[in-house]
Amino acid sequence: RCEWDLSPFSISLLNIANYVPYLLSALGTATLGDKYGRKPVALIGAAGITVTGVGCGFAKEYWQLLLLRMVKGIFLGVVLGPVSVFSGEIPPRKYRALAMSGMSLGHGV
Repeated sequence: RCEWDLSPFSISLLNIANYVPYLLSALGTATLGDKYGRKPVALIGAAGITVTGVGCGFAKEYWQLLLLRMVKGIFLGVVLGPVSVFSGEIPPRKYRALAMSGMSLGHGV
């Protein structure tokens, strides 16, 4: 806030910049894993999250940070489907509930 002298509204906009694209892309890309394979979709999404996350650290202007966070939200939505399925399929039956709840818990942290 101090470096760019952002208003409370601008800070709030940065906070929600991930979540609106996340919601929209999760709804629109839920079947990508079924169509192209879960692993490639998860890897592309993870790479996109990594690149945009690092890009956020190098943003020079507010609009660059806002745009990068929105693109990162799109990649978060892309990853949601395959990762949710992985957390329910890969662990042994005994630990599936723990894996699913752990994945959901990660969103809050």
